[in-house]
Amino acid sequence: MSVRVREAEPGDLEAIADLVGQLGYPSEEEAVAGRVERTTAEPRSWVYVAVEGERVLGLGAVHVMSILERDDPIARITAMAVEESVRRGGVGRALVERLEERARAEGCDKIDLTTRKDRDGAITFYRRMGFKDTSLRFVKDLG
Repeated sequence: MSVRVREAEPGDLEAIADLVGQLGYPSEEEAVAGRVERTTAEPRSWVYVAVEGERVLGLGAVHVMSILERDDPIARITAMAVEESVRRGGVGRALVERLEERARAEGCDKIDLTTRKDRDGAITFYRRMGFKDTSLRFVKDLG
């Protein structure tokens, strides 16, 4: 499989909506278009897709931020999904490597992410990619 990673384009929105749905967040293409637009409008946020030819196989998004406890910025992978039919084929690795490349270019020396506890395959993948389970995340609904 010959996978190329590039920044997302408007023609990718249908595939991105499908991938977001595979993550467990069913979304209409119009809603995803707004999210991609808002995300990429932020100065240090990017959305990438992995493609073979013109077929979108996966997506990854990264945001770089400064935080009070660190001198260097930190990158956070805010979205990561690979088409179920091509998992374990190098698509996820290509995406993570591109996100890491972007993070380094932005001066980051660390990259992090969160994933649901029940995503065993994703957890195994991230560990294989060198990520360590170092913290506990708390979430509170404000609605």
